[in-house]
Parts: sequence; structure tokens; C-alpha cells
Amino acid sequence: MIKLSTFDEVADYLGKILRGEVPKEQIEEGVEFGEEIKRLRIHLEGKNFHASVTGNLSRGLWELQQEFYRAAARTTHGVANIKKLSKAELDAYNLVFEVEEGSSDLIAGLLNFLNGLTEGIQGMSDTHQLIFLLGFVLIVAGGLGLTMVKMKDIEANKDLGLEQEKTKQLDVVRAAAQQVPALGRWSEAAESGSRSVAKGGSDANHILIGTESVDRDEIAEINKRAPRTVAGVEIIEDEFRIITVKESSDQIRNLLLSKEGLELTAILDESRFDEQQLDRLFLAFRHRMPISLEVNAKATADGYKGAYITAIPDIAEQ
Repeated sequence: MIKLSTFDEVADYLGKILRGEVPKEQIEEGVEFGEEIKRLRIHLEGKNFHASVTGNLSRGLWELQQEFYRAAARTTHGVANIKKLSKAELDAYNLVFEVEEGSSDLIAGLLNFLNGLTEGIQGMSDTHQLIFLLGFVLIVAGGLGLTMVKMKDIEANKDLGLEQEKTKQLDVVRAAAQQVPALGRWSEAAESGSRSVAKGGSDANHILIGTESVDRDEIAEINKRAPRTVAGVEIIEDEFRIITVKESSDQIRNLLLSKEGLELTAILDESRFDEQQLDRLFLAFRHRMPISLEVNAKATADGYKGAYITAIPDIAEQ
């Protein structure tokens, strides 16, 4: 069994697997993670952060937790619906932070998280399971979610200097997500959750998540730009009625969806769904029947924009 003690070692090993340089029998043996990389560390410094958690930060941590619950539900149940998680799963995926003295240094162990995900991805091949777990460690414990926020939210980000290690980790995670798409949902969750922590710690002088950090000016920039240019992605899981269906291009449809108090246009990429799911959707449209859908929508001051359908739950899941 290979022991990996640093995030750089995780990225190197993941890269070798993606390039086909690791023998199958070695992949089957799995890996052992060092203590530093099977935990999530969030560290804040500032006048209001002395072994304490402010109300705003508590809200940010709650939003981070919700994002991780949704991502776990998508990974293990195929739909980002927290209600699909059992009590045992909720306990396994619960982040229990210990607050250290001095500054607000929050540390949550990820061993139960990793064990729960390992049980939930048994349907994947050994190679894909290992790719997923290595990618998860880089994204969540390594702080790549905050790296993604910095790249999108910091003004003139083309001049933003990222450490060589972070650049390598981003590249290998993006390549891994091409083989194991479930990692893409974790990237979204970590990015959105990191932005929530930055919002909750808006009065901090320094925030560190994993091994990525932002200073006071960067925190202010993230919070200043977020409402204008980085609209949050909201996951809406509900019953909709399909009002109209318009063809945009091959296998792409624009659907006008309606539910109580809300109408929005969402993109349907038919290539993402099987024949039974599409039959169920279009049957609901023809008969004006409600259908459960999972929709990712960008929330802006003017309403929802850029929505797309990410799941059509099976009848047994509804």
C-alpha cells in the first residue's frame, strides 16, 4: 500500500494513475493518507477571531456543510438531494470542527467522510475509486476550492500568481474529472463553500483553507465582486411543470419550467440522460404533469439565469 503524506505526493500519484503508469495490482492495494491530508483545516486571523466563531462565520460554515452534503448525495445516490442521505450518512459527512486557541483555527477530521464515500462508490472500478478519492483529498482538504475562487473573483486574475504546486494540483484534478465526472460536483461544492467562508470571515485579515490562503485585500475583493460578477449557483430540487420545449441544437433543448412562485428557462442536454428518463420528462410535458427535477441555476439580483437540468430522479427516488 502506498502512503501519501503531502498534497504534492497525492497530485503526483494521481497524475501517474491518469497516465497509466501505475500497475493494476498496486491500484487494488489502495493508499494510506498521512494525518495532515485527511483533515480539513480552516484558519482565520483578525481581531474577531481568537479561538471563537462569529455568527457570520457560523453561517459560512453551515453553507459549506450543506454544499458537501449535496455533493455526497450526488456521489452516492445520483442526485444532489440531502434528503436522500441516511442518518448514518449525515453523521459520516458531518464536519466536526475543533477550535484551537489563539486565532480561529478550525480543524475537522475527514476519516469518516472518506470511509463513507468509499462505501458509496463501490460501483466504480478500482481505478476510478482511487482517482475519485485522490481528487477529493486535493479539492477538499487541499483547499483547491479557495484556489478556484481566487482565480474567478480576484480582479486582474490573469496576473494572480499561483504557486507551482497549486497549478499542478488544479491541472491534475481537471484531468481526473474527465475520467470521473463526480469530481466536478465536488469542485463546485468546494468553490461555493470556500466563497461562503470568505463571506463569513469578511472582517478577517487572513483566511487559510487547506493550503490555500487569501489576505485582507483579497477577501475584500472576493466579497465585493461576488454579487456583481460571480453569481452563486443554487441547486433547486423540486417538482416543476414544463411549459414549453424549444430545440436549440442537436440534443440541446430550452425548457420553460414553472413551480409555485418561480418560472425559469433551463437547458436540457439530452446526451446526459438515458432513454427512460427522457421519456418520463417528455411524457410529463405532453400531459402537463409535474415532474421532479434537479436544476442548477445562477442566482443574480434580477432572478435566476443560466439554469440547466442536472438530474431527472428515477421514480423510486422521488
